[in-house]
Amino acid sequence: MEYKIKAYIKDTLAATPIGEDTEATFNAMLAGKSVLENASEGCISAFSPQSRWYGMNTGDMVIEMAGEIARKNSIDYSDPSVLLIISTTKGDIKELENGEYLLSSMAVSAKEALGCANLPLIVSNACISGVSATVVAKRYIEKGLYKNIVVAGCDRISDFIYTGFDSFKSLSATPCRPYDANRCGLNLGEAGACLLISSEGDIEIKGGAITNDANHISGPSRTGDGLFYAIEEAMVEAYGTLDHPVEFINAHGTATLYNDEMESKAIALAGMAAEEGKEGVPVNSLKGYIGHTLGASGVVEIALCAKQLEHGVILPVKGFSEHGVPMPINVVKDSPVGITSKNSYGEGRNHINCIKTASGFGGCNAAVVLEKTREPKRENLKENAGNGGKDAAGEYSYKKYIIADGRIEANGNLLFQGPSDFAPFIREAYKKFCSPNMKFYKMDDLCKLGYVAASILFDEKDMAAGAAERRDTAIVLANEVSSLDSDMKHWEAIKNNGTASPAVFVYTLPNLVLGEICIHNKIKGENTFFITPRIQPERGELPQIPDFIKEYAHILMERKSTKRVIYGWCSYYDNQYCAIFELVENLN
Repeated sequence: MEYKIKAYIKDTLAATPIGEDTEATFNAMLAGKSVLENASEGCISAFSPQSRWYGMNTGDMVIEMAGEIARKNSIDYSDPSVLLIISTTKGDIKELENGEYLLSSMAVSAKEALGCANLPLIVSNACISGVSATVVAKRYIEKGLYKNIVVAGCDRISDFIYTGFDSFKSLSATPCRPYDANRCGLNLGEAGACLLISSEGDIEIKGGAITNDANHISGPSRTGDGLFYAIEEAMVEAYGTLDHPVEFINAHGTATLYNDEMESKAIALAGMAAEEGKEGVPVNSLKGYIGHTLGASGVVEIALCAKQLEHGVILPVKGFSEHGVPMPINVVKDSPVGITSKNSYGEGRNHINCIKTASGFGGCNAAVVLEKTREPKRENLKENAGNGGKDAAGEYSYKKYIIADGRIEANGNLLFQGPSDFAPFIREAYKKFCSPNMKFYKMDDLCKLGYVAASILFDEKDMAAGAAERRDTAIVLANEVSSLDSDMKHWEAIKNNGTASPAVFVYTLPNLVLGEICIHNKIKGENTFFITPRIQPERGELPQIPDFIKEYAHILMERKSTKRVIYGWCSYYDNQYCAIFELVENLN
């Protein structure tokens, strides 16, 4: 008999400018406190000098918080069954002022400071990073690979971030108003948070999904279908159906025009908006209290979702007054709403639940379903009985392509030889292997590399099939340098001109390469980008695809919704480039 291990949120630590920990932040929100009402220029939510977290950089805050939650719960990072996953968009990007900065160094520093047996993983998936990291952790726990995983999310305010968002004209000089008719943009914020995800606890992570709009690298889908797919998959994983009662949705709710519109459409597609004789599932956003905390937002907001379930209360949307999105979603306004027995433990249910969603640049979306039962079950430590023998049965096919030093190899055979310099090489490779797409020339070099590599993986039959959506295809990539080439260009523009270009800033997120691949190939399945130190056994050799990437790809292949996974290494910086892509496909 196969036993499925469940994943729970056992403990949380969320530090924000209105609270030093989760309970303090939740109580401040419950009292209607918002740091944005007295925020600085540009309405930024930042830690005050009185905060214990003031002045810490991103890496130090991750180490301090991850250490604190581990000590509180008697977790030892030197135990191989313990893993740290870091969620961040830019890490300590301020270090660019002093020269080059590697985001992957956060993992090395955390490993040394905390004495980790396992090298920490970094998820950098734009604004869904925290929810993505939680989904990854859930799957690792369920697979029985780890007993305890700490997900730590953190991002700090910097000129790098501020000027980028300002170039998109997306910032509001007044407190943001999610879903309101008079909303005019987002407020940036900084925060840090940790989730201890374990095989026991009070709040179960019932379902989780990551999807892509396959629509636009910086604009949300106009239909909301990508986020809807994430909600649907998470609910089906949790309950076997989308049609299951939900107490509330904690949405991304940035207060930008198109994000809020898109979310309302996704919620309506899920059948959770108001309609005749039906109020709709209550919806809230927490951005009006603490601003948009980027890579920390998903972790902070999941921690606060857990608090809302624990206290049986739904927080209102700070700043919301008049409905201003196209679909009739049930926005919680004015005051907290109690989760009563009528809409929770009634109808034969012994649990209450919520959905947490997030969306970000690159067209990425994520959703998790959290559930609190009346009497949590803890007999949950039996090991899984294998993976069903898929690999042993030979049900998978594999392709491997390598692009480096002017060469393209397919399964060990030379497919193309061109100039070693990246610019002429990638142009020739694009013309040989890709269908015409003028947007290719607007991409940054990391995206051009990944775009060509993925195009080669799909043969003509696959490309013809691309006329339909690929919800059954996932992409998992990693590199060491993140988007450092575009980072440097963005930073140089700030130093030289004091302003930034949105066309450059948008590519300072490594997951944009996933977005470009998804758009071109109509891939709406899972897409996740990891940052990790380069594995290069000997000098001069190409890097290896990290084992955890291969492992995670095969975890995805065991999901009924996934037929194929592209996984591998994709890196570009200063004319040094390497793409090692493997395609694993289920032949059944």
